[in-house]
Amino acid sequence: MISFLSCIKTMATTNPLPHEVYVGQGATYSIGSDSYPYTVIEMSANGRTIVLQKDTTERAVPGDPTSEWVHKRNPEGKTMKATWRPRLGYYRESGSKCGHITLGSRVYYLDPSF
Repeated sequence: MISFLSCIKTMATTNPLPHEVYVGQGATYSIGSDSYPYTVIEMSANGRTIVLQKDTTERAVPGDPTSEWVHKRNPEGKTMKATWRPRLGYYRESGSKCGHITLGSRVYYLDPSF
């Protein structure tokens, strides 16, 4: 008899990812109510493990707090390894139990209430 857990493990390793992932893709690391822009810089052959690098963020119009944020690739930025968590439906930093990574867009937001 096949256990439920072994069935889930098999599905997690054989099913394709529900999204596209590629090197150079924008990403957002969200933790609590804060969000930080990253770029995918490496990925495993199956796309289940990725390495991200933190982007720089600045205002489109320096000194204008109402202007939009502009995100730029930063080759010197902090790197983070993340793995796909099929039960959760998103990437999470390896070894972490909090935060999540969304692919396809870069967002910078710091909650002003903290």
